[in-house]
Amino acid sequence: MTKRWKAISIRRQETTAPLKEEKKSTTVAIAVGRFNGPTVEHQKLIYKVFSQKADHHHVFVMRPKSVDQTTGKNPLTIDEKINTLKKLYPDHADSFKSGADPAHKSLYHAISYSYHAHKHEGDVHLKAVGGSGDAGVTKKTGEGGSSNTFTDLVGKYNGKTEKSTGDVAMDFKSAESIPNERGAISGSVVRSYARAHNPKNKAHVTKFKSMLHSGLSHEDAHDIFHKMHTRTKDLTEDTKGVLLEIMSVINRAKGRARIRKFRTRIDVMKTIKLMRTAGIDVLKNRSTRNARNAMKNKLAGLRGKSYSKLSFSSRAAIDTMLKARGAVIKTTARRNLPKTRQLDIARHHHSNVREDSEELVAAKKKLNRKMKIFYAIFDVV
Repeated sequence: MTKRWKAISIRRQETTAPLKEEKKSTTVAIAVGRFNGPTVEHQKLIYKVFSQKADHHHVFVMRPKSVDQTTGKNPLTIDEKINTLKKLYPDHADSFKSGADPAHKSLYHAISYSYHAHKHEGDVHLKAVGGSGDAGVTKKTGEGGSSNTFTDLVGKYNGKTEKSTGDVAMDFKSAESIPNERGAISGSVVRSYARAHNPKNKAHVTKFKSMLHSGLSHEDAHDIFHKMHTRTKDLTEDTKGVLLEIMSVINRAKGRARIRKFRTRIDVMKTIKLMRTAGIDVLKNRSTRNARNAMKNKLAGLRGKSYSKLSFSSRAAIDTMLKARGAVIKTTARRNLPKTRQLDIARHHHSNVREDSEELVAAKKKLNRKMKIFYAIFDVV
């Protein structure tokens, strides 16, 4: 082969050699929050997410799942908020993700999902838009990610393995936290206004609408106003009573469980305490407890039963009545403190006095008689 043909052959090989395939990558822009409203601040946040140069945009909307789970802090359900956002951003309807889905039920899961949902496309680059400034960081909830929180979570879990599954938690090629300065119109401001004002008042609705996303109509604003006002209003007295009764029942059950668990230890400590002379603080507590029990039994006696045989709701009612008689109980306890001291001395007399001794029984009867006389004189009910 001549030099000329050899040179042509080399050039032909260079031009036909396969090109190196470039490694694929994808960029994901996200934001996480409750989006109660959405407010004008949410509008700024969402605009910043969708304006990022990225292949995918995700906005994760967090709790509550249903109407019965709504509270004063979370008056709108996930579905209600997502439907509103889809109406405002029809071109990005698929970008809104529900926090009801276990795959992205929290801030951590949302970030992890952003990696696992797109890792098949190559290296994943993250752009997380989060609140910044005092209102956007120090006052931010756990559901709404601040720029600092995103940075901390990615720094902590990126490249790490989950202990429960053995899979990598997330493995972003790069992660950028994009600050979004949060203004004065927060979700809490909107909720407070809705709770304190009337959705039937047109002026109130107009003011309320000015705090919401500018794309919402007057009808949309009124609907959101009505839901927030209804679901964030103060508890009625009946509702408070039911909640107090439930809490009382739960606390009593927990108390019984603790006593059963530590029964042996309690019995030992009681025995040790009975062998010692009580200090002034212990005597005051005993006197107060005796005064409370006397008042408790008097109030229960009006219902024809002893306190221990009453229903949970009746006990809760009597406990509430006792709080209103705190001053009387305190006075009774102070007056009976000398008798309580005598009772303790009698128990330790010659170190041989037992609980069932005549001396101790007599002292108890004398104390009980004094307390009955006191309540009879003042006619305390």
